[in-house]
Amino acid sequence: WKRCAESFEEVVGCSYPELIGLLQRMAFEAITHTGDPSPAGLATISTRELMMGLHELSDEINISEALSVLTRDSGLMIADGQVLHFTHRIFAELLAADHSLSHRDRVHAELLDAFCKSPSGVREVARLAIERLLSSADTNTLLDLAAAALDRASGGLRSPREASLVWLAATAVRGMLDLSMEGQIVSIRSRIASGSVGETS
Repeated sequence: WKRCAESFEEVVGCSYPELIGLLQRMAFEAITHTGDPSPAGLATISTRELMMGLHELSDEINISEALSVLTRDSGLMIADGQVLHFTHRIFAELLAADHSLSHRDRVHAELLDAFCKSPSGVREVARLAIERLLSSADTNTLLDLAAAALDRASGGLRSPREASLVWLAATAVRGMLDLSMEGQIVSIRSRIASGSVGETS
């Protein structure tokens, strides 16, 4: 893997994590700021914005190689004139979810701001972010996210936006409960396997 990473950096002019970080940010912005400009429902990034972002990473970057990696080599994106479309919306949503979690100090504000502007457009990003937090058992961040969502919906369920914020909080809490139940089931199974079922812990 190290050899591949070195050759990637030599060919493209930036590291793989740097490129992914840029894509995460741009996918988040494409989904949250522009709504859904593509008729096929695909998240779109302007080629110009991508090129500017690539140049911010490194002055040595090989733009044509980077575009080749994103389109031809990976199949992640499709070039269409002056824009790039993600080949499937889920790719952009996963990258956007990872972006929202890579900035833990801003995760609540940035994700909730976007969610309030467009609950239906950002719902999947929020769900994927919650799944990522659940998979890492980051219950503190999940509780903080649920509390922040409920704080924003403190006026009650008077609008679809407030109902969406309650959905977000409930999804986070429900995921934590499921995680807790899975832990208890594993504990019970291990007690059964060890023969200590009747013993108190």
